Amino acid sequence: LDDIVHSLGLTRRANHHPLFDIAFGYHRRHILRIDLTECTVARIKLPSRISKFDLLLEAIEDDDGLLLRFEYMQTIFRGDYIERLAGHLLRLLSQIGEDPHRCIEDYRLLSAADEKRHNADAKVPQPVRDETGIRLALPTDFIRPKVLSPKRQTERTQLHRTHWQTLQQIAVQGEFRMYTILLSIYSLLLSRLSGQDDFT
Repeated sequence: LDDIVHSLGLTRRANHHPLFDIAFGYHRRHILRIDLTECTVARIKLPSRISKFDLLLEAIEDDDGLLLRFEYMQTIFRGDYIERLAGHLLRLLSQIGEDPHRCIEDYRLLSAADEKRHNADAKVPQPVRDETGIRLALPTDFIRPKVLSPKRQTERTQLHRTHWQTLQQIAVQGEFRMYTILLSIYSLLLSRLSGQDDFT
């Protein structure tokens, strides 16, 4: 990371990641288990209490459908805000899974009550342009501190298997990568919440 930052001539800030503040990842969950004659080898996930980004969404495919796992910094977001954000994304994915042929404008991202609460409560920072482009100015619950604390929290939700299968069919028929589909849908939600059409 230090080599990339140096090569690009980026300015480090104590309250921002040098490249981006919000990250997304998608992967399939593989359960590794090796049975040997006298012992069993299995993968163990080591717990971590540190968040590297303001907000990280992991989309994890398993036998039950799609697990959506949000990891966020507690110094910026409250748990109930991230819980609502997870609900918004789940609602959007479910609508697309139920009827994938509608125009994107016809999908309701927020309920009327949530949209009113979002507009009234959230602190909307001004978009920041730096060497990496225009940073996403996602509404936050707390004013960004001068120095970020990496203390993290997580929120999980599950997309119904039926809706997940529909998204998989869309990927196969359109010859799209599932990563691209999920990232596009997530970006659409973030764009609506921030009011930004273009961000990095």
